[in-house]
Amino acid sequence: MSIFRIFLLTPLALIGLSALALGGLIAAPLSHPPLLASIQTTARAADRSGMPPLSHFNARDRADLAYRFYPAKAPSAGRIAILAHGSSALGAAMHTLAAALAEQGVAAYAPDMRGHGQSGPRGDIAYIGQLEDDLADLTALIRKSDASSPITLIGHSAGGGFALRVAASPIQDLFARTILLAPYLGYDAPTSRENSGGWASPDIARITGISVLERLGIGCG
Repeated sequence: MSIFRIFLLTPLALIGLSALALGGLIAAPLSHPPLLASIQTTARAADRSGMPPLSHFNARDRADLAYRFYPAKAPSAGRIAILAHGSSALGAAMHTLAAALAEQGVAAYAPDMRGHGQSGPRGDIAYIGQLEDDLADLTALIRKSDASSPITLIGHSAGGGFALRVAASPIQDLFARTILLAPYLGYDAPTSRENSGGWASPDIARITGISVLERLGIGCG
């Protein structure tokens, strides 16, 4: 095949691939996952009238990150807990647990994980491992006021999967113990139900189409 024919056919092939991708995006019907009434009902039933206000600290990249602090009620147990919430949640989702721990004398910190709530751009991090760096920075902040009390990392759902990763990371020694509450360990983990139990409904056709267009240098933003 001559160079001229290659030069001529390549744009046509790119146009064809773009047309197929766009056709897939347009033709694929959108479907919304059903409302998980059990989760909605439980979340709305929680009494958050005594929830402490948000506090803030600067991470190592100077980003403003938010958390709620629940001081231990007397008598103090001399222990601290950091509560990592799940995806599409906030630190406020851990209020009931944090308040219960405080009543038992355990000081609790419930951060808005980066990308959630008041902690940075929604749904975004700059690099893999940044959440671990944020956690280490929060721990350093805690150590300014309490240098020795053992810290327990408690993670729920995706926060549980994150806590498990932390337990095998270079910052594992920052924590005396790790507790996983209904941890999300990946879509193909034996602990996960099909389609995450109905929580999510990924649009595979659109994801594939957008990926093809991006590889062709065509933005879909």
